[in-house]
Amino acid sequence: MPRYGHDASHYDWGRGALNLAAEHAAGIDLFTYKATEGTSYVDEVLSSTMIEARPVGFPVLGTYHFLWPGNAAAQADFWLAAVEEFASWWRDHPCWIWQIDAETTSAGSHPTVADINACGDRIVARTGCSPKRVAVYAPHWLYGGKPRGLRSDLPAPAATGGRGAVLDASYHEPTGTWRVPAAEAALAASGGLAGLRYQLLWASSYVGGSGDFKTLYPGDGASQWGAYDGITPTILQYTSSATIAGQHTCDANAIRVNSVADLQALFEGDNVTSPSQWSAADWAAFDAHAGSAANHAALAIEAQVAGNLSGTINRIVSDLSLDQAADSKLNTLTAKLGDLVGQVTAVQTTVGKLQTGQVDVQGLADDLMAGGLPLELAQQIAAHVTLAAK
Repeated sequence: MPRYGHDASHYDWGRGALNLAAEHAAGIDLFTYKATEGTSYVDEVLSSTMIEARPVGFPVLGTYHFLWPGNAAAQADFWLAAVEEFASWWRDHPCWIWQIDAETTSAGSHPTVADINACGDRIVARTGCSPKRVAVYAPHWLYGGKPRGLRSDLPAPAATGGRGAVLDASYHEPTGTWRVPAAEAALAASGGLAGLRYQLLWASSYVGGSGDFKTLYPGDGASQWGAYDGITPTILQYTSSATIAGQHTCDANAIRVNSVADLQALFEGDNVTSPSQWSAADWAAFDAHAGSAANHAALAIEAQVAGNLSGTINRIVSDLSLDQAADSKLNTLTAKLGDLVGQVTAVQTTVGKLQTGQVDVQGLADDLMAGGLPLELAQQIAAHVTLAAK
């Protein structure tokens, strides 16, 4: 039995509210949501979608970036900055993935393999994640192999009124197919996927009809799973007309594994770095998209606190004696979490002071430490914000 996935964006919300908990209960184990496009667009529903997705328990969760040709590293930085802002807890998820969306842009262009590689390289370098956490949506119709631009699913000229009646096409008598110049040109220009370093391929090849996402799945042996440019798809988007938990016109995806454990194993690797481990170049790239020094401080602190929260809770729980009463354990954990909440509140107050000029960057470390942050972290943040403000 395959596992199923859903990739969505604000367009899906436009058809009605998503119910992600219901989706997971219905059998969706992988969920990705559009975060960004290019270097200027952040999906308008990213924040609320991530808030809803976090507690659902999707075994595989992530965001995707619609990649434009050129400036791939800068686009990756923009993507990461948005995720840090709206889902800074992503490091706590057991299997967070980064989906590069490579397809035709509104300008008619599309990313090259070099663009895709550069974007993936930047994400891996910045986050420290396994390259297998980077999935590449590169549809067969754009990056597939030869024969190019041939359509065998359209009727012969007699049924359509003659040449050019179907798209901008001509009928090829020897093969009984339509030749579609626009599709042929796009495929030829894409150059296929030769040289692609990130071979966790997310393919797109649709079945007909609409209905329940499981009913529409063509099966593990279907032709839609065919390899192209020597790469067999790991994930197959087989329709954009599925119904998932009552929501219609959804993109449905399948993964040919039998268990959640096998699904997560496809994206093996769990090494990620926190902002405190970033290099000067990483901080510079983050600054380019984080805005003012005050906003940067807020994002950096949020990412640091979220990145440490899971580990802190695990340490607290492991330090408790196993023979303690359950209520005593809960009280201890609650007290420790209360301390963390107090630190976050103090940080928010300090950021507000910085934004309104009530405290300068030189006094930021003292203010942060007064709020309960450790000396080393407070000094590191203050030092960086001082440089960013210059």
